[in-house]
Amino acid sequence: MLANLQRMLLRPKRVLDPLTLFAIGADGAWYDPSDVSSLWQDTAATIPVAADGDPVRRMNDKSGNGHNLTTASLAASPLYRTNGALRWLEFDGVDDTMSSALTMTLSLPSYIGACFSKAAQNSTSFFSLIKDASNYQRLINVATNNRMSGALRSTAHLTAVTPTSANNNFPAATIKVADTLSISGLTDLAVNGVPSGTSPVTNLWVAGDTVAGCGVQLGIGNGMNFFGGIILLADPGAARPRVNWYLGAKGALAL
Repeated sequence: MLANLQRMLLRPKRVLDPLTLFAIGADGAWYDPSDVSSLWQDTAATIPVAADGDPVRRMNDKSGNGHNLTTASLAASPLYRTNGALRWLEFDGVDDTMSSALTMTLSLPSYIGACFSKAAQNSTSFFSLIKDASNYQRLINVATNNRMSGALRSTAHLTAVTPTSANNNFPAATIKVADTLSISGLTDLAVNGVPSGTSPVTNLWVAGDTVAGCGVQLGIGNGMNFFGGIILLADPGAARPRVNWYLGAKGALAL
């Protein structure tokens, strides 16, 4: 693990400052548990997270867009974890959930990426831009064969579009990066930066399709370790490989 970190630090040409993704005014959010200054033990942001095992009731959005995540109660809060080299949030898979206010509008292009490990296979969402059960873009844990899926759905297009990764390429307890990009007509999914399984698939969204009143949700029914994630209501384009590298570095992956 330390060797991977050292190799990544020796590749400055690939360094990405995620703030550049939002510099053109795109909406979205950036969450980074390795930055302890963005973590709080209370929703009012008065008690900082400081030590392994502290509960996290608030994680600030570092994009500048103000989509901070909070929890409904102390019992529903993930724990801050560190092994000295890495830092992450541990979700118990029972009731730990973080969410933001419903102030975002889902429109295409839209990108979601995260570095994490899942505790077990199930069929629940873990990182999403969502209004309700019919309107969302999300990354979803798959209940069989160690897979992941992306999904896009709205009341205007009721059939969910779900590219799914290949069998056994996202085993439990294995740190990986999953990301999904939806543009008008296509939704894709990649694992560790490589398109996988059924990706891409056709969607029916056209220019002008929107879903207002969305928020970010993290950890819905999933036991997982979350190392970082980005939601961007724009196409990262040529920067996408560097986004994957940046997210992978949070989990000591040399992508």
